Amino acid sequence: MKRDATTKSADFALAILVSAAGAVLLYYLLNNRNGNPTPRVTSLNIPNKNESDSSLNSSVTEGRCVERSDQRGAHFVEFLQLLPHSRVNSNRLLALLSAYPGLAGTRSDKLDKYPAHLLCSSRCLDVTVLGRVAQLCPSALLAGDSFFAATPLHYLVQACGCYTRNGQEQDRDQIGTEAENVEAVGLLVDLSPAALFQADVAGMLPLHCALHVHSPSPAVVGLLLDAAEHHWAAVAARFPYAGGVLDVRSGAGSTPFQLFEKHEDATDAIADPVRKADRLEIRALLHSHQPSISPHVQ
Repeated sequence: MKRDATTKSADFALAILVSAAGAVLLYYLLNNRNGNPTPRVTSLNIPNKNESDSSLNSSVTEGRCVERSDQRGAHFVEFLQLLPHSRVNSNRLLALLSAYPGLAGTRSDKLDKYPAHLLCSSRCLDVTVLGRVAQLCPSALLAGDSFFAATPLHYLVQACGCYTRNGQEQDRDQIGTEAENVEAVGLLVDLSPAALFQADVAGMLPLHCALHVHSPSPAVVGLLLDAAEHHWAAVAARFPYAGGVLDVRSGAGSTPFQLFEKHEDATDAIADPVRKADRLEIRALLHSHQPSISPHVQ
């Protein structure tokens, strides 16, 4: 009887090891499909704007966060409670950041997100608060969370994709008007252009994510395309198979346009003239950057 129990335990342990090995193999295959995985980028030869900005707090140097202190105090709890509605609570949040700048460099929830991640996924984003957090902890703009490896820019462009230009809140994750969203995306790209080429766990760049959402924003997609094209020369060696950012493939082998097209096919039956007009505008944008892409729905 004792031997049977030992055998069962050994079999159980072996099953766990086999499952873990299978998961690792699956991840490897997904990220190496077609032999051209999207490289995980942790740093590029594109300096963050903050690294040379002498107007910032002297404790912010070389892209590092300010030192954290008393991060589990009452002000830390209050800070986290106010973040989801930063537009309404902007004055208090800015006051807390002024008194306790280390809050900007504190990872919080189970996914180890920085405040920049939480702000970019909230429904009430204040660009001034986001800018201050980014100034105090610029390294957070290239940091991925612990599960998706998603940066604040990944979160932001996906949230922007739930916006409809008629200004009505039709989607659960809407975070602001298109103008506000574009301002926020522009801020992150300006402060940390390297984030444009940072892949998440699925090998997707922010541009992949911006095109593979419910309602892609033409203004956001255009901003990402222009910025990525501007900085492409600095990163081209990391993507030897690609002639530009629209050639970069995700871990599953999809280009940004292919993801857009797949999502477009899946949602084409929805009778929404605003979304249809946006899709045509995005197709025209993609065509202008890569003529081989048809500006018309096939």
